[in-house]
Amino acid sequence: MEPKYAGGNLTKFPLTYSLDGKILFCCCSTLVKLINVKTLEHVRVLKGHTATVVGVCANPLNRLQVFSASKDGTVRVWDVSDGTCLDVIEMGAPVEHFVVSGDTIIANVDPKPNKHYEDQPRSCRIISYHLPSRTLTKLYKSKACRGIAVQGDIIASIGTNSLSIYRRSSKKLIRLTHSHSLTTIVFHPSDSYLATG
Repeated sequence: MEPKYAGGNLTKFPLTYSLDGKILFCCCSTLVKLINVKTLEHVRVLKGHTATVVGVCANPLNRLQVFSASKDGTVRVWDVSDGTCLDVIEMGAPVEHFVVSGDTIIANVDPKPNKHYEDQPRSCRIISYHLPSRTLTKLYKSKACRGIAVQGDIIASIGTNSLSIYRRSSKKLIRLTHSHSLTTIVFHPSDSYLATG
């Protein structure tokens, strides 16, 4: 009898854990699937986006809520306990990457999406959306953005072989280049260090 194999990729987008670590959020086409970490059972499906969901972030101010971003140009706020969509935030263009920092969403949006070259690097914009005031602000342009990280006042994004560091208070932007392609970015959880891979 031939052995049976299971596995494969769940998604090409990063998986996210709930703040208590019990639920895994998985982007699957236009849906977000909630998976119980202990039993691997599907808990719920979040439906509402009309294009590919590119990421999920836990709400740092409310452990019962998550945000999901999509190429449909929206970020949705969800109640995790019952799967209700609480709010739809228009970002003005398809969202490629996003993070939530306190009461602000930082996103990389593509103002001129091209369906024929969906995986090709393009010039994008890094924007912020302040939740309490519902204010959208353009911060800076980023060529071929592949990821975003935020720590306090500082936003960092990576392009094909470049790192952009932007300080919101001074609106100062620094760009650094690398000899190889960059694929990932993260801030140290407590110190002011930034790592790229």
